[in-house]
Amino acid sequence: MHTYKQAVSNEKHARPAASSTDTANIHIPPAEDPLLHLFTSCVMKHGKRQEATRVTAKMLLHLHAFTKAPPLPIFREAIAKASPLLRCRQFKRAAKQYVFPTPLNERQRARQAIKWILDSSDKKGGKHLPERVAREVIAVIKGDSEVIKKKVDVHKLAVLHRYVRMPSFASLVLIL
Repeated sequence: MHTYKQAVSNEKHARPAASSTDTANIHIPPAEDPLLHLFTSCVMKHGKRQEATRVTAKMLLHLHAFTKAPPLPIFREAIAKASPLLRCRQFKRAAKQYVFPTPLNERQRARQAIKWILDSSDKKGGKHLPERVAREVIAVIKGDSEVIKKKVDVHKLAVLHRYVRMPSFASLVLIL
């Protein structure tokens, strides 16, 4: 029976020496970051949070590899550029389509941007999700992503259907 110290010192359990391409010199942001936590929650399927966390970390590594810059500010900038200010709610009543633009809070805006980035990256070619998402984040920053076009379309629809409160007829009668 081996003790813990003997098992740790055993050659089978020894860790390999760090190579020059090791990711130890890349600063990966903490998992407690609210934006990364939200991204991980959006990526997660069937409650497998550890797999989603792995995808998030690999996506940040790909961002770092593609840009040679810290990945979190790049990711934040992409989410800020892709975030819509509002959402257009649509419903039918008496054979007429009504559209109501409603403002979104900060978390809703970030979640919608993440959802659009993930949907757009799923449409692109590539085998691995982290690499596809990293390429889509870079495309959003450059401005040539369909996510930006979708945001502009939502804003155009909202401007088209904005609600301007008109003074009521009763108040006009009182003024005269």
